[in-house]
Amino acid sequence: MNESLIALIHDDITWCMESDCPMIDCMRNTINMMNRSGIHSYAMFKGTAECPVSKGLDSCVDGCVYAKECFSKYDDPNDALQELIAKYCDHCMFASIEED
Repeated sequence: MNESLIALIHDDITWCMESDCPMIDCMRNTINMMNRSGIHSYAMFKGTAECPVSKGLDSCVDGCVYAKECFSKYDDPNDALQELIAKYCDHCMFASIEED
């Protein structure tokens, strides 16, 4: 199979519109596009079951006092996520975001 056909098949998904997402292992992160030219479809997956960052967020917030405090002090959830990424505990779901 030639490279352009492989890129076409690989890139034929809906990509996430969240441009600053730290989850680079996510298949929908645009950093993983093989061919940036041409037509691509985009949607906002942040906060949905498709988003690896959002999947464990509810259980993390429910079980972590620091996460609850962090989300309650910021109007923008992205600011809270950035603080959590910077100050995670070893067993927190945010640990894997920074290490990627």
